[in-house]
Amino acid sequence: MPADVPPAGVRGVLPRWRVPVFLMLLAVVAGCGGPEGKEGLVPAYGTVTLDGEPLVDAQVFFDHPLHPETFGRTDSNGYYEMAYTYTQEGAFTGENIVSFAAADIDLERGQTAPEERVPRRYLPNKSTLKIEVTDGGGPYDFALTTTEEAE
Repeated sequence: MPADVPPAGVRGVLPRWRVPVFLMLLAVVAGCGGPEGKEGLVPAYGTVTLDGEPLVDAQVFFDHPLHPETFGRTDSNGYYEMAYTYTQEGAFTGENIVSFAAADIDLERGQTAPEERVPRRYLPNKSTLKIEVTDGGGPYDFALTTTEEAE
């Protein structure tokens, strides 16, 4: 029997070194073959104020009924930009429920639990604030208030 012909019943079996290479190649092809961005994401950004002042260092959430939640964070001017992941920016088109959170711990006052700066009605799982994210995206500004009468 020639040296390059495998024994009977062993034909078609990959040599040991080829199995890990084949599995790594399969993983690369399966994990990297999709589109770069998530379909339906459009640019979404704007400013958030609370009683007329920028809401600094707050989390912003857009909750779409058919897609995962997108998120953003406000800067020192209350400006935010939404993202689906840390590498895919934007929010999903259609109606979204918008919520906010901005809890702080003041260690100088001896606080051990966060104190929420955003009124309860705007918090995740409480907010009923809705916006329509349009196909072109764009700025979505929010003027939050601490009193319900001002809305």
